[in-house]
Order: sequence, then C-alpha cells, then structure tokens
Amino acid sequence: MIIMMVDAADTVAFAVPGLGGGPQTARPGGRMQGMPAIVSVPMGVITATFGGVLRDVVCNEVPHAFKDHRPYAVCAFAGGWVLVGASLLAAPGAVGLLLAAGTTVTLRIASLALDVRLPGWRAGDKLER
Repeated sequence: MIIMMVDAADTVAFAVPGLGGGPQTARPGGRMQGMPAIVSVPMGVITATFGGVLRDVVCNEVPHAFKDHRPYAVCAFAGGWVLVGASLLAAPGAVGLLLAAGTTVTLRIASLALDVRLPGWRAGDKLER
C-alpha cells in the first residue's frame, strides 16, 4: 500500500512541473507564457508518464507504464484538466494545484486499489490497414 501511495504521489510530482504549474502561478503554462492548455496538459501527461519510466529505468526494471496497462497517463490527463478548469474559474493558484493533485492522486490510488487496467494488445493481434 505504501508503494502505491508513493507511486501516486510520483505521478503528481512529475505532472505539475510539466504543466508549468507551481505555487507562484495561477494557471497551467504559467512559466510558458502564452502556451494554450491544449498543449500544456499533454506536456504534463508526458512529463508524468516518463518521470515514472525514468525512475524504473534507473532502477533497472522494465517500466511499469509499458507492461501493466494501468492508467498512469489518464490520471495525469484528468488532473491537468482540473487545473485548467480551476484557472478558468479564477481559483487561487494554490487551490487549483491542490484540486489537480487531489484528483490525480485519488484516481491513481483508486485505479491501483481496484486493479483497473486499460485494454492491451494481445500477442496475435494484427493491425488492420
């Protein structure tokens, strides 16, 4: 259970900087002036997902994001849009970050606790052209 909670916090720890968020900014992309949310949210998702991949590579393991089909990126994506929504509603920066982090961590822990998995490729599947 402790590892699951650390993993969920890890997703948030990488997603928020990827969004350009922080205590000093009230909106995503604050460090990237003029960056639209449609760009900054996927950047946060990429940062969150590959932060965990980098952690696993450094630990000399096959990255969990590539083998267990759990929704890492989906949780970061949802949290990113919560941050965008909070900024559009003119919520203070810290409130938006707490809402986004809470959403991401809650979804991540729930997906781990309920063993939610995304559909994966089967070995015999072929792509149709």
